[in-house]
Order: sequence, then structure tokens, then C-alpha cells
Amino acid sequence: MSIRRHLNIAVSLAIFQPSASVVPRHGTTRLEQAMRLLLD
Repeated sequence: MSIRRHLNIAVSLAIFQPSASVVPRHGTTRLEQAMRLLLD
């Protein structure tokens, strides 16, 4: 497993867990914001 993929999994877990517990219906909003930050 590459380091980049390992970081990708860690980041996705960090994003999905809180967003799923706090905002289950709109969890994608926080994910989209994080993805924009990572892509910029």
C-alpha cells in the first residue's frame, strides 16, 4: 500500500466518521469542503 493511499484512507475516515455522526443527511457537504481543500 502506498503512502498516498494510506493517507487517503486516513483522511476519508477522519472526514466520514464525524460527518456521519453529526450530520448524517448532509455528510457530503463536509466531505466536499475537505476535497476542495485537498485539491486546491
